[in-house]
Amino acid sequence: MLYAVLCGVGFVAMAWGKDAILLARHYVRFPFLKLIPAGLLVVLVSAVFGWLRSRISSGLLKALTWIFYIILLVCLVLIVPTRFAESAIGLLQPGLVGQLDFGYDKLFGLAAVLVGFFIIIAVGFCAVFEAGLIDSFQWPGRPFDKVKFILFCLLVMGTAGFWSDQVINKELREPQIILAETFDFAREHWGEEVEAGLRREWHLSALKELGEGVLSTPRFLLKSYDMGLMEVLTDLDGERSICTLIYSQPSRCWWEEVKN
Repeated sequence: MLYAVLCGVGFVAMAWGKDAILLARHYVRFPFLKLIPAGLLVVLVSAVFGWLRSRISSGLLKALTWIFYIILLVCLVLIVPTRFAESAIGLLQPGLVGQLDFGYDKLFGLAAVLVGFFIIIAVGFCAVFEAGLIDSFQWPGRPFDKVKFILFCLLVMGTAGFWSDQVINKELREPQIILAETFDFAREHWGEEVEAGLRREWHLSALKELGEGVLSTPRFLLKSYDMGLMEVLTDLDGERSICTLIYSQPSRCWWEEVKN
């Protein structure tokens, strides 16, 4: 069971853990919304499947647990940042029900193939080497084998988690990080004469309608994603604005009630 749990932990840490940390550092609301439910489910299912494999001798049944595990991971990677996140935020913020679109339909095609490929390869490695690594781990007096056992689980499944994050979460996260850095730069250089090249590089013109609002610490919440076009709800000390990004570059921010 420990082997399966470590595999689950390695995947969760890279698929949603890194994402949660980056979102929390860049003013995004509900940064752990994906990590906590998905992580708990993956670790729990990993433990149950690991326990089952330790109790059964049928190779077919053991293979079926790995197949179901692959299906679960692929579905979670695709659904948790999109459909699940939309529904969960709708419960936490009822006023946003029906307004959120995190791009499930746009991300599903090629992303599903890529995510499935990485997860199948990683889980396949874990399945093939499970018996040998567990035997080595249980053998007394061989500490290196115990370290190898732990590293194998974490690295193989962590790699699958990393690429799953790159394919799905990064598409939704990176523009928000760029927007946060733009706000930071504008706040740090407020009142200074910024040369034209830097203004263009940091897209400061996108924030001009907010005026002194940029001095507030922003709180971001993704509103919609549509393959190159993103809208982010931005709370500035209780005043709500909307920022649009085109291919991850800030385009325009405006106070919500005054868009023309």
